[in-house]
Amino acid sequence: MKKNYRKIIFIILIIDLLILLSFSNMQDNSYNSDESSVITESLSYLKEGNKSKALSLLLDALKKYPSSYEIPQAIGEIFFNSEVYDLALKYYQISYKNGNQKVEIIEKLGECNAFLNKNKKAIKYLALAFSMGNSDPYYLYSLIWILLKEKKFEQAQRYLDIGFSLYGDLSYFTGAQALLFANTFQIEKAREFYAKVLTETASYTPVYFYNWGVMEYEIKNYRDAEQLFYGAASFGGLAEAFLALGELELLKVDTKAAEAAFLKGKPSIKSPFILYDLLSLYGFLGNKSKIESIYRNIKKYPNQWWIYQYNLNLNEQMMNFYELEKNYLSTYIILESKTFYPEFTQKLGSKIKTLYFKGLKLLSDLKFRYSSLMFLLSVDKKDEPLTFYKTARNAVSGFKLIEKKLCRSEMEIFRKISPDTSSIYWLDLAKLSSKKSKKLQYIDLFLKNCDNEYDRMSILEALELKAKIFKKNRNAYCDLLFQIASISTDYFNSNNIKIPVKFSYKEKNKEIKTLLKYFQTKGIVADKNSPIEVQISFKGAYTLIVSYKGNDRFFSFVKEDIIYDRLNIYSNFFGLSAQNK
Repeated sequence: MKKNYRKIIFIILIIDLLILLSFSNMQDNSYNSDESSVITESLSYLKEGNKSKALSLLLDALKKYPSSYEIPQAIGEIFFNSEVYDLALKYYQISYKNGNQKVEIIEKLGECNAFLNKNKKAIKYLALAFSMGNSDPYYLYSLIWILLKEKKFEQAQRYLDIGFSLYGDLSYFTGAQALLFANTFQIEKAREFYAKVLTETASYTPVYFYNWGVMEYEIKNYRDAEQLFYGAASFGGLAEAFLALGELELLKVDTKAAEAAFLKGKPSIKSPFILYDLLSLYGFLGNKSKIESIYRNIKKYPNQWWIYQYNLNLNEQMMNFYELEKNYLSTYIILESKTFYPEFTQKLGSKIKTLYFKGLKLLSDLKFRYSSLMFLLSVDKKDEPLTFYKTARNAVSGFKLIEKKLCRSEMEIFRKISPDTSSIYWLDLAKLSSKKSKKLQYIDLFLKNCDNEYDRMSILEALELKAKIFKKNRNAYCDLLFQIASISTDYFNSNNIKIPVKFSYKEKNKEIKTLLKYFQTKGIVADKNSPIEVQISFKGAYTLIVSYKGNDRFFSFVKEDIIYDRLNIYSNFFGLSAQNK
């Protein structure tokens, strides 16, 4: 009997256990059904364009079902598609921790980390997704691209070889191979693969035109670069191509064309690089209000950002941020010093502001040097010799003997890659040389071998440097100033070039004193030995006659033009149009 009772009890326990499991499964099914209905409802809101309602619904559901992996994945998708990658990553990670081990979620973790510039984690997840048998070549390409950005060229080449073996001549991998060759300065091989990829695809034609253009730009082959950027702009309206075209126009000192290109690309560019270019342009034009406005925009960017950019030869993002800040501060200090303040209190305020900005500039210079050193640690001298020497020069900037040695080494490497476009190094050596005879020798070598169309901005720098050497020879010095003015009078806006003038006037009354103070802020200084003569008269308005080498130039303006600093003095002074020549 006891044995029978034991059997009966055992059977009852088994039945109870089965009922309990069945009930649990019913609860699970109900739970999954609830999750599914929430996700379905959120999708209907998304179709209606009501993203906030969909998010609100899903976030409330996640509080109710914290162990769900489908709900946080759905939230992550909304943020990912909205390009809010930090929040997308947060919810994909919750989904992953809650047990979602699917290859799709691992890929998304890789992509989000890539967009947030967390490249090591991106490589980890994308490599894992590939090892799990993912068949989508896009994610393999993403992995290769990030490896290139991290300068892991050998690993990138291994995955490229796998890509070619699995997918044949898919344009993804042909383009990535070209990019690898470009970034290791295997120029002819890169050109071969870029030419090949442009015959393989129409979808990414603008990107490949742009990539190829970037490589040619890096080796200062500006004519070919310009044609390729035009291709990228005309085939697909690629915003980065307009930015690059603007930079080329600025090199040519065509400020109107540069501004038009920058503003055409600006609405679609999400990075501060466009602001860097606009700073250079408006600093050159002497437009202080615009560079202040741009700086306010710069401050909106965090110290790190991610641009899914195709130009891997640009320096690491943090370094560009400090360079951006440094460029603004340097330009601001010069423009502030050239701003005319008639009142003493205004002038005192300007002095205090300038001292403040000089302090910021010193801090920015230190940050820039530190970032250069950090970036240098990631550069392999064997694979990227040019990048190595460029960055090393940034890191030791100010130590001229060391920088000069590095410049010579960089020049020798560059000459092997692109001998016809290496003249700019003569100008760099001139800036770093202490002996006047050497400076002149290098300047003349640059002026003899430079490109008179694309090196116009550098020609202006060379002429300024040469003028400083001849500063005591007033005739030679003033001749060089007029050579600068013949290219662009705007160059005087953002440079501390002194213009010596022999002034003459009937009496030094209040109006004449005001004008002379104004001239002094603009770097136009009194010098009785100057060959440039200026006769000044005032009868309700100023009248000036500028005489140089038998040529007279006449112009006039009212006192308010000085007070409100609205006079294009350099253009008027040199008797040239404000347009570029």
